Amino acid sequence: MTLAIKEIVSGFSVTSQIQVEDLAGIAELGFRSLLNNRPDGEEEGQPTSDELAAEASRLGLEYLHVPVSLEPLTDQGLAGFVTDLRNLPEPVLGFCRTGNRAVRMWAQAKATDYRTAELLQIANTSGFDIVDLQQRLEALSAR
Repeated sequence: MTLAIKEIVSGFSVTSQIQVEDLAGIAELGFRSLLNNRPDGEEEGQPTSDELAAEASRLGLEYLHVPVSLEPLTDQGLAGFVTDLRNLPEPVLGFCRTGNRAVRMWAQAKATDYRTAELLQIANTSGFDIVDLQQRLEALSAR
């Protein structure tokens, strides 16, 4: 397994696209849930969500597919995602093509749990620039 897994906070990490054959190693690392933020068919050679879900299930991993573009989540989509994320057993490994969408989704879901500056710093420390979400995070945290 050659994935570069980055811990964002305790209980939530991200990585780039995973392959079906990576799942056994991910389970061995102790992850209990997978969060796929990548739409099927986005890139040639990418495994389908169904393929990943089947192997995850076989290995005893929870699997959630929430395909998104880089646009901020709608309020309705965010509410559903927050609920789904809270229900996943930790530690959770989020993934997409590069890990960026997974971090962006997590930050929006956690906007009421962290100050905006903290979220921006956490992402930055992990190598992700989400400063363009600052206004959205501030608006979400005010709710």
